Amino acid sequence: MRKHRYVYYPALEVYYAPEKQVWFWRNGNSWSSGVYLPESYETGDTSGVPVLLKSDRPYAEHAYVEERYGRPWRAKYQSASEHLASN
Repeated sequence: MRKHRYVYYPALEVYYAPEKQVWFWRNGNSWSSGVYLPESYETGDTSGVPVLLKSDRPYAEHAYVEERYGRPWRAKYQSASEHLASN
């Protein structure tokens, strides 16, 4: 079975497929994709996590990714944001 490579940005819940040069992002209760992220997303201040998934649609495995990669990273960003807000 072929594995698909992505970079997951847990603070934004955004995926990037480097081989296809396509982004995937939440759009309300659904997911969108495109060559560019909407302007409201900025990945410059966040770290991406490399992930290998079975699906060519990363959002199909989002629950797995969130459980495995997202929550610890998101907690890190949340605590950093709270620290900055308190200073």
